[in-house]
Amino acid sequence: MKKLFFALLLSFIFFNAFCQGSDTSKSTSNFNFGYQGNIMTSGLWIPNSTKNSTIKGTVYLFPNFTGQYNVLTKNGESRQLFNLNFNLKTKTLESLISKDSVFQYDLGQFDYIINSNNKYKVRNVGEFQGLSLEIYSSEKIQLYKEFAIAVEQGVLNPMTQTMISEDKYVQVFSYYFYSNGKVVKIKLNKSDILKQLADKKDIIKKYASENDFSFSNENDVAKILKHYDAL
Repeated sequence: MKKLFFALLLSFIFFNAFCQGSDTSKSTSNFNFGYQGNIMTSGLWIPNSTKNSTIKGTVYLFPNFTGQYNVLTKNGESRQLFNLNFNLKTKTLESLISKDSVFQYDLGQFDYIINSNNKYKVRNVGEFQGLSLEIYSSEKIQLYKEFAIAVEQGVLNPMTQTMISEDKYVQVFSYYFYSNGKVVKIKLNKSDILKQLADKKDIIKKYASENDFSFSNENDVAKILKHYDAL
């Protein structure tokens, strides 16, 4: 019994030393719980609640917790993390360690999260909290896609008083255009984009038409903005 108590005590001390280091800005972790190598990191362990909701769907940005991510920290370091996902409800970056355990990162230490060809800017300014997909970015202009979560109400059959469909989580998007120190919320369409590029509107219209680019397609819009930047 004494040996068991001593082992539990050591585990508790070890756990606190990892999660609550007296100076998190200098704590370096060597564990492989979802990441590889040393990384300046802090956060906390929480119970896994990914399957505890009665609402269908998921509150997470990515389809699942699998895959490899490259992360850039605020101090310029590049590292690899695994089993990541971003909780749109709590605005937290998490790693699924096991079916009962999730590690919640201190998002403030990251600058970018990169998955395949998608680059997510970590933002913490005013209403912009969390990850924003970078559609295009240069010194002059930027376009970001912001994510939020909403609940789509289920449909009730008035005759039988039974649910035809259940409540479910859905992702909603907003686009923000940055230029000359100003930010404007826009729709991804021809009218709104050309309004932001008004000084070269005719040139851009011709370029998009000649290349059969769509103003509602994110990849095409990135090419259009790149061309505008080069003019």
